[in-house]
Amino acid sequence: MHPSRNSFLRWISLALVLAALGMGVMGWMRRFDLGAMVGEASEFQPGFGGTDWVVWENTATGVHALKIHPIIKNNPNYGSSYIHEGDHLFRIDQHDVYDAEVAHAIASHASPGTVLMYQVRRWDALESGGTWKNILIPVSFLPRFTFREYTGIWTIYPWLLVVGVFLSLVTFLILFPILRPTLREHWPGLLLAGMCLGLFLLLGLRHLNLIVRTEYVKIQFEQWFTVAVLWLLPLYGSLALFSPLRGRWRLTVIAPLACTFLLGMSGTQLVFGGDLGTLGQLLEQCVYFLFMLQVAWMLAWSMLASWKGRSLIDKTFHLLAFSYASSLVFLFLLGILGLEDNWSGEPAAFLASGGIFIPLISISASQLKFGRVSLVLTTSLQYVILAAASLFFFYVIEKVLSSVGIQFRYQIYLELSLLLVVVFLLRAVWNSYEGRWRNYFILAQQERREKISAFSARIPQYTSSRKLLEDLVEAMQAYFETSFIAIRLHEEDPVGSQLNLDPAIQEALHNALAAKSLYWVRNRQVSMEHLPAELESALIASPASVALPISVNENIYGMLYLGGKRRGVYNLDDLEILSRIIQQTRLTLGVLHLLEREKLLMEKNYEANLTALRSQINPHFLFNTLNTISALIHDDPDGAEKAVEKLAFIFRYTLKHSDKAAVTMRDELSLVRTYLEIEQIRFGDRLNLEMDLDPEGMDVELPAFVVQTIVENCIKHGTGRITGKGKVSILLRKEADMVRCEIVDNGPGIDLSRVRASTGLSNILTRMSHIYGRDDLLKFENTGNGTRVTVWLPVKKA
Repeated sequence: MHPSRNSFLRWISLALVLAALGMGVMGWMRRFDLGAMVGEASEFQPGFGGTDWVVWENTATGVHALKIHPIIKNNPNYGSSYIHEGDHLFRIDQHDVYDAEVAHAIASHASPGTVLMYQVRRWDALESGGTWKNILIPVSFLPRFTFREYTGIWTIYPWLLVVGVFLSLVTFLILFPILRPTLREHWPGLLLAGMCLGLFLLLGLRHLNLIVRTEYVKIQFEQWFTVAVLWLLPLYGSLALFSPLRGRWRLTVIAPLACTFLLGMSGTQLVFGGDLGTLGQLLEQCVYFLFMLQVAWMLAWSMLASWKGRSLIDKTFHLLAFSYASSLVFLFLLGILGLEDNWSGEPAAFLASGGIFIPLISISASQLKFGRVSLVLTTSLQYVILAAASLFFFYVIEKVLSSVGIQFRYQIYLELSLLLVVVFLLRAVWNSYEGRWRNYFILAQQERREKISAFSARIPQYTSSRKLLEDLVEAMQAYFETSFIAIRLHEEDPVGSQLNLDPAIQEALHNALAAKSLYWVRNRQVSMEHLPAELESALIASPASVALPISVNENIYGMLYLGGKRRGVYNLDDLEILSRIIQQTRLTLGVLHLLEREKLLMEKNYEANLTALRSQINPHFLFNTLNTISALIHDDPDGAEKAVEKLAFIFRYTLKHSDKAAVTMRDELSLVRTYLEIEQIRFGDRLNLEMDLDPEGMDVELPAFVVQTIVENCIKHGTGRITGKGKVSILLRKEADMVRCEIVDNGPGIDLSRVRASTGLSNILTRMSHIYGRDDLLKFENTGNGTRVTVWLPVKKA
C-alpha cells in the first residue's frame, strides 16, 4: 500500500471511531435523566426485577406466574419447592396480592437476602380444586450480563462458554511455545489469548455458580463479577485493537482506554451503590458497544493494512467478522440512543459474547505465518482427548460420591478438587509414556518434518558436495511437496529443475540478498524486503516462490529456488527450516571445498613423491647394476647378458606401471625377484633369497613399488652392511579378509626413529595412509637379528 494512502486511511479510521464514540457518549447523556428515573413514576413492565426470579401477570382470575427464570427451571435442586409457571398467587408474607405490580414492588423493596413466603395455589390435572402451597423464596441480587427472558439463549450459553474456555486454553497453550522465543515482540498476542481465557472462565464461573448452588443471595459475588466484566471486556477489546498497530499508531488506543476507564469507574460506583436499575441496562449496552466497536476497528485496520497480501480464506474471515461486529455496533448504538422503544439487548449480548472469539481467532490465525499447523492439530487433539477423559472421570467421581451417600452443600467443590487431582495424574502418566504414545498423534506433516530434521543432521557427514546437493533437492521436494526446485551454482553444473534466468540476473539477485542476509518469498506477508523492480519482475515471471542465496567461503556460489507448495503458502516456519538447512549446507560445502582443495594438493604431492621415488630408484640401481655388468663382460659374458635382460625387464616394468596407482602382488613380486637376482649377481654367494608364497594372496592389489622399496632398503641398509652371508625372506599369507606380507633380513637392524627420515620408506607410509585411510597397515620391527617389515593389505570384496 502506498505510504500516503496508508496514512490517509489510518486517519479516516481514527476519525470514524472517535465519531462513533462521541455518538455513544451523547446517547448516554440523553438517556442519563435522573429526574425521569427517580422522581417520575413509569408504567409497570413485567420482568425479573426484584428479584424473586418470577414474572407475574394480571389475569381475569388474579395474579399468575407467567415465567420462571431459566436458572431456576434448569436447577435440579429445585422441583416442587419453587413456584411453577401458572401458579396463582394470593399472599406474600402478610400482604394480600391482587396485582402483579404489587408482587413486583414487594420483591423489589425487600433487601437482597430477605426470605419471603409466597402462598400460591397450584392446579393439577387430577385435582379440580388445586393444592395450596407455602413457598419460601430468598430475594436475590439482580445479576447483570446475563439472560433473564430468552430460555433458548440460556440453554445454548453454557455450551458457548465451554467451547470458549477450551479454545482459548488450547490457543494459549499452543501460542506460548511458538511466541516464547520472540515474546518481546509478540506479547500482545499471548496476553490476548490469556485475557480471552480469563473472560470465558469468569463468565463460566458465574454461570456455573448460579446453576449448581442452592441459594442465589450472592450480592458480593455478583458485584465483583459485574465490576470485573465492566473492566475486562473493554480492556480485552483495547488489547485486540493494540495488537495489529505499530509505532506511534499504538497511541490511538488511548481513546478507547479512556472510555474504558470512564465506564469502569461509573459502573463500579453504580454496582456498589446497590441499585443499577435503568442505568445498569444502559451501562451494559455501552460496554458491549465499546467492545464491539473496538473489534470492528481492529478488523478494519487489519484489512486496510495488508489486504493484498492476504489469502482468500483470510479475506473471507475478515469480511464476515467485520459485518458481524458492525451489525452489533449498530444494534447497541440504537439501544444507547433510545431509538428502539422495546429494546431487549439479550440476543445482541449473546452475539457479543460470541464476538469474544473474533480477536482470539484473528490472533491465532496471524500466527499461522509461523507454520506449526501440525503442532496445532496434534496438540489440539491431545487436549481434546484429555478433556474427554476429564469429563469421563468427573462423571465417575460424581456417581461414586452419590453412591456412597456423600451429599452436602459444597459437594461441587470437592468434585472439582478431585477432578484436578485426576487431571494432574493423567498429565503425569502422559509425560511418562509420551515417547510411546506420541506416535499415535504424528501426522504426515510431522513425519516429513522429522525426516527433514534427520537429513539436516546428516549434512555434515557428506563427503561429496555434488551428492549433498542432489540429496538436498530430493529432501526439499519430499518435505514441501513441490515439483520445482533448482540449485544454480557458480561455474558448476546446475542441480534440479530447469530455470531460465539470465546469469547476470542471478548474480545480481545473489548480491542483493546475500549482502543483507535476506530471502525472497512470493508470499508478501513473510517476505523480508522488496527487491529492485528488475529482479522482482524476473522472479515473479519465474516458477519460483522462494529464492535463497548460497554463499560458500564468502564467494558467490549459487542460488536455491523453490516452487509453490502443494498446500498453502510458505510461512516463517518453512523459511526457518530452509535457512537452517542452507546454513548447514553452506558450512559443509565450505569444509568439502577445503578438503577437495587439500586432496588435490595431496594428490599432486603424492604424484610428485612417487615420481621422485621412481627417479631415486632408477639412477641408484642403474649405477650399481651397470658396474656389475661392466665387471662381468670380460669374466662372464653369459652372466652379463642375463643381467642386461633382467635390467631391461625392470625398466619395462617401470614404464608399464608408471601411470598405475596399484598393481597385483604377482606383478610386484616378479619385479622384486628380478631385482634380487640382479643383486645376487653383485653379491654372489653372500646373498640368499627365500620366498614362501601363498597362491591365494597373489592377486591382491597394492600400491606399486611398495615391496620393492622395502626389499631395496633391506639390501642397502641391512645385508649390504654385514661381512657374512646375507639373507632376505619374503612370506605371503592370506588371512581372512587381509593378506600379510613379511619381509625379513638378517642385517644389523633398523633404527625405528629414523624410518620417517628415509625418503623411500616415508613415501610408502604416506601412500598407504592416503590410499587406505589407515596408519596401521605397515609395521617395522627390530628383531635383534635383523629387521622385519609387515605389510597388511585389505582384500577387495567381489
